Amino acid sequence: MQLRKHFSQLNRGKIMWKIDKPTVSARDSFTKSISRMHNGPLKVRLEAIEGLITSNSNSYEDSAQANTLHNFPRVENVASVTAAEMATVYDQRFAAKKSPARDIYDQLLSAPTNACCPLCGHREATTIDHHLPKMEYPVLAVSPQNLVPACMECNKLKGEYFPIASEEQLLHPYFDEIDIQRWLKAKVKETNPTSIIFYVEKPDSWSDLLFKRIQNHFDKFKLNELYATQAATELSGIRKRAQDLFNLGGPAQVKNHFLQESESRRAAALNSWRTAAYEAIYQSSWYCSGNF
Repeated sequence: MQLRKHFSQLNRGKIMWKIDKPTVSARDSFTKSISRMHNGPLKVRLEAIEGLITSNSNSYEDSAQANTLHNFPRVENVASVTAAEMATVYDQRFAAKKSPARDIYDQLLSAPTNACCPLCGHREATTIDHHLPKMEYPVLAVSPQNLVPACMECNKLKGEYFPIASEEQLLHPYFDEIDIQRWLKAKVKETNPTSIIFYVEKPDSWSDLLFKRIQNHFDKFKLNELYATQAATELSGIRKRAQDLFNLGGPAQVKNHFLQESESRRAAALNSWRTAAYEAIYQSSWYCSGNF
């Protein structure tokens, strides 16, 4: 855990949306979860739905790749097993400490190499989120492809959310690749104290659907508020440096410095809040003219 915290601090602000899909199958996850179960009648009913767990997990993966998870069927029960019983399988036999499948839980949690939550790209991933909530989609309760590492705040903000239209689908870290092109932008707000606001800008190659999905994700997880808070701290920390540069060479000196900072941040992470913030800083004539 200390190593994960170290990497999280090093990569704070470096957005990492895409992570590798789990290698463990839904069948193996489910059978391991219900192993060593003492409740004989319940175990018999659970064993009887193994085929449904596997087939629905395969359908889920196909739907995720096709961006049609909003059409995935919601059910109250999985054959003779209730949603509440499937939730208990997850809570007590998959996620709980010393549970039969806890090693799979830990494997999923450690998937982000920089330890950051792939939903916000900032805070540390310390829990597992059901991309489609387990009470609405109990057949996916322990399907690894539906289980995403997340920070506590993103998990709380998402809650029991599920999409009912294509544009309402949140980004799925296992299936959506969005960090190839630049889309996270920012601008300096001319206030006292200076502040920065963040927004999504649509690359030319993006479909309208992808743009709407990312806007929805951005709003759902309150990413502008998160990044703006971090940017406020950053602005406070660079104020003296900006003033020294201004005293040395005026607006041009300030602009050139933060242009170089922006290029450095962009090389490290194309869509991080720091990349967007430093670009906004050097592009702001108002800021570079001494409004620090």
